[in-house]
Amino acid sequence: MRKYQIGSFTVEAAMGIPIFILVVLTWIEICVAIYSISMSDHALTQAVSATKKTISDGSSVKYNQLVENKLKEQAGFLWSHVMKPGTYKLEVEYLPSYSDLVNCSAIDIKKKSSGSACSNFSQKSHDKAIAIYSLGFDYSPVVSVWFPELTIKREIIVIQEHERSKYRIR
Repeated sequence: MRKYQIGSFTVEAAMGIPIFILVVLTWIEICVAIYSISMSDHALTQAVSATKKTISDGSSVKYNQLVENKLKEQAGFLWSHVMKPGTYKLEVEYLPSYSDLVNCSAIDIKKKSSGSACSNFSQKSHDKAIAIYSLGFDYSPVVSVWFPELTIKREIIVIQEHERSKYRIR
């Protein structure tokens, strides 16, 4: 009986080790993807939290530049490896009132790039209490070549602390 089992370990190892390596690489890729998504959430939240309290001196504060600077400060050590320069996009848009935010539904927000809806969106922050911060980036797989590239987008809606004297619920 033993003579028929010679080489069975070699066959099992030859078939099992590549599958095991693929499972480990997939697990590593999922961990890196989750880390990069969590890192972007945390960095954006901390950057917006610090920026929304910036005191306006009467002129238009460049909140998007402040957020971008804070993002670089708050990001983890893998930020430069996961988000290469130019692969992420930060947008800040402002609304004057709560009713404007309510009236711009998800469908309208998607159409705003064509200019047909949500005309109250503005790129200028002066006298605009509500801000929508959007961070989007393309996640490229680090380890696995069979994982697709993902586009990840995060949005935070906040009230700008020093613009809120203009904020009224109508």
